Amino acid sequence: MNVSGHVRKLKSNYYIVLEINDNGKRSQKSLSVKKLMGPGKPAGAREARALLRNILKEYEDGTFIEPTDIKVGKYLLGWLEYIKSQVETKTYEIYRNMVVNHLIPELGDIKLPNLRKSHIKKMIADKLKGGRMDEKEGGLSPRSVQYMFSILKQALSQAVEDELIKKNVAEGVTPPKVKRPPIEYWSREEVQAFLSAISNYRLYPLYYTALKTGLRRGELLGLRWKDVSLEKKIITVRQSNVAIRGGSKLKTPKTASGFRTIEISDNLVKVLKSWGIRQKQEFLGEGRPEKDQGLVFTTKKGTKILPRNINRHFDLIAGRLSAELRDKKGKIIRGPVLHKISFHGLRHTFATLAVEEGIDMKTLAEILGHSNTAATDIYAHVTPRTRKAAAAATDGIF
Repeated sequence: MNVSGHVRKLKSNYYIVLEINDNGKRSQKSLSVKKLMGPGKPAGAREARALLRNILKEYEDGTFIEPTDIKVGKYLLGWLEYIKSQVETKTYEIYRNMVVNHLIPELGDIKLPNLRKSHIKKMIADKLKGGRMDEKEGGLSPRSVQYMFSILKQALSQAVEDELIKKNVAEGVTPPKVKRPPIEYWSREEVQAFLSAISNYRLYPLYYTALKTGLRRGELLGLRWKDVSLEKKIITVRQSNVAIRGGSKLKTPKTASGFRTIEISDNLVKVLKSWGIRQKQEFLGEGRPEKDQGLVFTTKKGTKILPRNINRHFDLIAGRLSAELRDKKGKIIRGPVLHKISFHGLRHTFATLAVEEGIDMKTLAEILGHSNTAATDIYAHVTPRTRKAAAAATDGIF
C-alpha cells in the first residue's frame, strides 16, 4: 500500500488529504485536523503538517488507526455486552451499575478518541465530592471511585486492542488511594461467649464450622455432604453458593487454590455428626426437595440458604449480643457481650486466632484458599496477644 498526502485549508479548518493506492485501487481520505487534535488544542497549518508526517509514518509502520466518531457512552455499552459472558453475573451487575449510573453520565458524550486524562481526573474529583445514587450528602468512597476507574481503564484497554484508539489515556491517571479497612475479628473470649449464647440455635453448626475452618460464606452454604468425610476428618471445597440478583447459584471456585482439602478437628466432627442426624429428622417431616443437592447447611425444607439471609440472621444475633440489655425502666441489665462484626469477620477471626496459635503463613494460606501468603500476612501483626508473644520471645535472644 502506497500512501501520500497533502494539507488543505477549507474555511477556518485544515484537512489532511490522503491519497491511497492499494494494489492499483485508488482512494482518497480527508481527515479534519480539529477532530484529530481534540478540543482546546491548536489546529493551524503547522499542526496539520506535523500530523500529516505522523500519519504517513504510521501508515508506513502499519500502526495507523482510523479515527472513529463513536462516543464513550455508546462504546461502554457495547463493551458491557462483550464482557457479559466473561465475568460472573454479580460482577457484571456491578460493572453495569458503574457504567450506566456513573461513567456514562460523566463521560458518555465525549468522542472516544477525544477522551483525555483531564476528563478522567475531573470525574474522579467530582465523584469523591458527590454523585451518590441514594441522594445522600457527600461523595462516593475512594474504594468505589477506584473500582469505577479500574472498570473504565479495562474498557479503554479493550478499545486499544480493537484499534479504536491509539493509547489508553487512563494509564497516566492516578486513582484515589484506598486505606485498608481494619481487620474485624473476635477475641477467643468473644468467640466462646458467642457460641455459648447460640448453642440452642438451629444454625449453630454453621457458625461453629465457620469459626473452626475459616471457610467463606459461599463455601459454607455450598458445602455438600459428599465433600465431607467425618471418618477421615476432612472437608473438600469444590463449590460455592454465590449471590446473584433475585437469589443465588452454585458455582465452582475461580482459582485452583479455591479447590482445597482441609483437616477438621474432633470437636467439629462431633458437631457435624449431630447436625447430620438432626437434618435427617427434619427431612422426615418436610421431605427432601425434588432436586436434592445434598447440601450440609440448608433450610428446614432442605433447600439452599440464600447468602443474604445468612447475613441477616447473623447480623440479628450479633446485634443483640453487641447491644446493652435494659429493663423496662431503662436500667442496664447487661452490657455488650461482644463487639459487632460482619459474617465475613468470622473468617477473619479464624485466621487471626490461628496465627495466635502459631500456625505458619503457608499452611494458613492453604486453609483459607489464598493463592499465596501475601493476602494472609495481614493477620501476622493484628492481635495484642501475638505482639506480646513476639516481644516475650526476644527475651530468649540475649
